Amino acid sequence: MALACTLEENDEVWVSFGTGKAFRFLAAHEMVRALSLEKAQALPVFHALTGCDTVSFFAGRGKTTACDVWTALPELTQVLTH
Repeated sequence: MALACTLEENDEVWVSFGTGKAFRFLAAHEMVRALSLEKAQALPVFHALTGCDTVSFFAGRGKTTACDVWTALPELTQVLTH
């Protein structure tokens, strides 16, 4: 999603997700529009801080709690992008 915001206005980015009956395509370009360009660009840092394949999450706190904090503190978006 962070890169989807660099595309032209009418371009689309689709991501395949899931397996078997749960398999579907997700429209990353629509998610970017719903989030805002600034939040989409901050997502890689947010993901790295809150837990990914190589970094564990904050002790006892998951992405939902971190996302709630991000929503409550909109100035955090600028911090994450810098």
